[in-house]
Amino acid sequence: MLCYRGTYGWAAVVGLVLGWTGSANPVTAQESLFSANDFAGLIDVRAFASETDQPSWIDGGYGRGRFASAAGATLGEAVLVWRPRLSDMFSAHVNLDYQPQTGDAPKVVEAYVTARTPAGCEIQGSARIGSFFPSISLEHDDLFWTTTDTITPSAINSWTTEEVLLTGMEATVRRRTPVGTFAMTGAIFGANDTAGALLAFRGWALHDVKAGLFATLPLPTPAPGRSLSLPLQSAVTRPTAEVDGRAGYFGKLEWRGTRTSVALSHYDNAGNRTGLQDGQYAWETRFTQLAVRFQAPGAIEVTGQALAGRTRMGPSLPQVLYDADFSSAYLMAGRAVGPGRLTVRTETFRIRDNSFRDIDDQDEDGWAVTAAWIQDLRPGVQLRAELQTIDSRRPGLAALGLEPDQSDVTGQTAIRFGF
Repeated sequence: MLCYRGTYGWAAVVGLVLGWTGSANPVTAQESLFSANDFAGLIDVRAFASETDQPSWIDGGYGRGRFASAAGATLGEAVLVWRPRLSDMFSAHVNLDYQPQTGDAPKVVEAYVTARTPAGCEIQGSARIGSFFPSISLEHDDLFWTTTDTITPSAINSWTTEEVLLTGMEATVRRRTPVGTFAMTGAIFGANDTAGALLAFRGWALHDVKAGLFATLPLPTPAPGRSLSLPLQSAVTRPTAEVDGRAGYFGKLEWRGTRTSVALSHYDNAGNRTGLQDGQYAWETRFTQLAVRFQAPGAIEVTGQALAGRTRMGPSLPQVLYDADFSSAYLMAGRAVGPGRLTVRTETFRIRDNSFRDIDDQDEDGWAVTAAWIQDLRPGVQLRAELQTIDSRRPGLAALGLEPDQSDVTGQTAIRFGF
């Protein structure tokens, strides 16, 4: 059996992705790439009631949730995933998503080709090339990139799904040992130069909106000091824009035991702070994250992520035009209860403005609590219910005549149909 052993296993897999010519038992013409088994889909029908102090950020406001003050029903999202098998070692993944509230047409969320070493190798290797989310979230699945325990992801994973969609190449090496499985992941990417713009102009948010390739997301009206200093900034941000021609990197170390997993990751887009193209500025954004999951007594699964980073943009005047530290952390606990699963999550988030704070204070502090219930009604049909409250303060809103203190309370019910 073909197998990659030793310290160069990862390099072999990367070479296969880059140099594959179809010689590794490719799918023949008789084995159609459009087999029905290669498709999966999800339709989310949503009912909601929300009370907020500001219009939703999706509508160009400063509200932190997906919905403004309203009640109604909508299509939450429709997802179609194509996973063709290209050969014994190669496969592809294309995720097409439609969320009508964002105003976008159906968008490609992820699209990549994957190569894997055969099962049974001492050292397992895999690699993918294309556009993909880095393996940061403990709340999303790998198929539809939807949340597994709630309707709304945490602030951390809401933001990374908005602004941290990578286009490049990633390789992972895994090795099983008597004390658990160790894994190392590295990625080089481009087309992620605007990461940080939403944190800068809007702040943290909690929602299930996905960016996707070529998508645009609205930016709220900036405070007067920011609008004067950034006259060329577009009213929207394009999370997958390439502005400066530089490559960023992502790395992750992970250990998985029988009941516990721990991962440490780092992201740096290496942005050129003075880059500007078509109304999109390049942001220099980096962060480090610690993620932990373990089984606690009483069959309770505990999940936690803590992220801290910094984003900067613009020349030094002598202070950098925009310079902020950002951080967020959550702790989530879930347990099977009767016919369903109950999950509770609590979290905090903050931004510390390091530039021109005396005339344009864009600090931010907030917290949120989410409770969710998930129950399978029958095969392929699932009920989800969620109640969430968000409380935050952003002093800079006063310059726009808005109340710095905000409160968002939202209840949602979703019926999900999968196939």
